[in-house]
This record gives sequence, C-alpha cells and structure tokens, in this order.
Amino acid sequence: MDNVMALVDLGEYYEVQLLKDKCDEFLTQNSTKIENVLKVYESLKVYSLENAMKKVMEFVAKNTVDILKSDEFLSAKKETIFDIAKMKNLTAKQEEVFEAICKWSEHNCPEDIPNKNEFLKNQLTDIIPLIDFSVMDFNFLNNFVGN
Repeated sequence: MDNVMALVDLGEYYEVQLLKDKCDEFLTQNSTKIENVLKVYESLKVYSLENAMKKVMEFVAKNTVDILKSDEFLSAKKETIFDIAKMKNLTAKQEEVFEAICKWSEHNCPEDIPNKNEFLKNQLTDIIPLIDFSVMDFNFLNNFVGN
C-alpha cells in the first residue's frame, strides 16, 4: 500500500492525472482491510482520490464495530474520527461509537499534561455534537458517566 501511495505522491507532484487515476482504481479495489483502512482513508483524503475514498467509507460503515475496536482507530487523526462520527450509515450503535471516541481521546492524551479534563474537552468539543444521544440507552449513559 505504501508503494501505491508513493506513486500517488509522484502523480500529484508531477501532475500526472493518469497515474493518479490508476492508483485510485487500484486502491478502490484493494483498500478494504480493518488493519489499515483508516490510514488509507487519511492518505486518500490528502490526494482527493474520490472513488477509493467512497469505497473506504462504505467499508467503514459496514465494519464499524470491528474498526472501533481496532488499534488503528485509537491512533487515527482527529479529522478521521470526526468524519466517522459524521457518518449516518454506521453499523455500530451510538453507544459503541461514543465509547470508542472517548477511548480514542483518552488514548491520545499526553501523560504529562497538567489538565487532562481540559485536553479531553478540547479534543471532543466538535465531535460530541455529532453523536446521537437520543437513541442511546439511558442505563448506558448513566453507567458511562458514573464511572
């Protein structure tokens, strides 16, 4: 996958649209693995490879539960987490999405930060409004907030 992204980079640098199109075609057919789908998405977003991005987001929607539990999710960029939270066709419950996003935020909090709560608040300020709390189970929310 890194080789293809290097070719995309070359196509972008030298403005060779045919090379970018071929890479987009390849990535559209080969970018759907839970282990790397978010990293591929982040690369595709840089180069605006629309066909492959669409395929990747369809894969994310169909495999949301597994992706939310993956190590890759924890290391994803904030913009990627935001994009996932915006999606309306996820196959995970909103409780699972919310919990995974909270874990992501905590995972990415520097250990030596003086005010952890402030950091987490800043991380989540624009993401939390995308979560549909109205469909969540009250007991989940009560237990989650209580812990």
